[in-house]
Amino acid sequence: MTQRCDFRIVGLLACGLLVWLVVPTARAADDPAKPAQKEPAKPEATDPFAVPEGSTQELLDFIDKAMAVRPQVRDLAGYIEFNKKRAKAVLAAAEEIMAAKPNDEQAEKVALAKVNVLRALAQFQDADAAKQLEALVEELVKSGRTRLAREVQGTVLAAKLQQVRDAKSEEFRKLADEVGKHLAAAPLEKGDVNLMAALTRAAEYGGNPALAGDLYAEFAKRLAESKDELLAGVAKRFEGAGRRMKLPGNPMQIEGTTLDNQRFDWSKYQGKVVLVDFWATWCGPCVAEMPNVKKAYAAYHDRGFEVVGISLDRSLKSLENYVKREEIPWVILLDKPELLKELAAKQDSGKEKDPAKDPPVAAERFSPTVYYGVSAIPTTILVDKDGKVISLSARGGQLGSQLEKLLGPAETPKAEPPKAEPPAKEEP
Repeated sequence: MTQRCDFRIVGLLACGLLVWLVVPTARAADDPAKPAQKEPAKPEATDPFAVPEGSTQELLDFIDKAMAVRPQVRDLAGYIEFNKKRAKAVLAAAEEIMAAKPNDEQAEKVALAKVNVLRALAQFQDADAAKQLEALVEELVKSGRTRLAREVQGTVLAAKLQQVRDAKSEEFRKLADEVGKHLAAAPLEKGDVNLMAALTRAAEYGGNPALAGDLYAEFAKRLAESKDELLAGVAKRFEGAGRRMKLPGNPMQIEGTTLDNQRFDWSKYQGKVVLVDFWATWCGPCVAEMPNVKKAYAAYHDRGFEVVGISLDRSLKSLENYVKREEIPWVILLDKPELLKELAAKQDSGKEKDPAKDPPVAAERFSPTVYYGVSAIPTTILVDKDGKVISLSARGGQLGSQLEKLLGPAETPKAEPPKAEPPAKEEP
């Protein structure tokens, strides 16, 4: 599956796990003539997932601490293994608590803990976790916790959707029907957004953008009608995503402020083939794709190929450093209010500002990311010379193939003449 960084409002895993590892460095003794003094042995770290023997409250405290432990890993495999260890410990403690016949409040906490650890594993297509979640639904219904049972059932459906690869298959149609019935059975809650996102994403990345567009529009309408401010706010993202699904064959709209604090003029790109790249320096897949984009730019820029980067960075300094270090030659727009405010603060407060060149940071500014419902990056949209979108995912080899169709084959770089070997340096 194509990798993307997902930054939806609701979700469990952000792209790129960042962990600070403290590595001790060796230090020579102050007096080299004397042997180095041995430092006192440090006590061995206790296993945070070792289930203690104790009362129900002590076991509940253990679960709270286990859930608060941060993973000390750098890769996805390590993250999954960490979640498996935590889940095993929390589930074991939960069984002991339930065997002691806890009160309703304690039982509710146990149920929530089980949901959280199993949900984390189900996100990574753990079949056993998905089965345990289904069993948990029945258990919650029998105990009268129907609201939590419904939330868990939504998680189960979302996990199944993650395994769908063909959004035009019978399997997907049946799952979509189940999701529709589930969402219609009760008033929308925050957890339902996860399920909506899973269904629309499965349709979008499963090769059925037309259906994805219809689903995004339908869910946007339902969310907008909600009295919950968070759900109503998410509606704009879904509405935008539906708009993005309808882009192929149509023009797109871009406005914004550039990294050098100029108002972006989309009209200057008329008659050009343009790659609109939603990205960020913190996004691993975005950075990994950058050499491919730079290669395409070098090969086709002289023939009318342009790139417009739309940055979702969180740090202006990080973005500026990356653009300078990597010598990015194309325009970069800022699409985060905090970055725009930081950029505005860098301006000379004493000079008279020109509204045409120094656009104000407006609260109701146009955001391409929101307008097109971009929730995973890189999102790369290719626009032809007529100003119409021809691809919603022009990445990797797809970018080169599309550019070859539009602008012809890339020129093979001429072989450079062999460089003369430097003369041998004589010993003194």
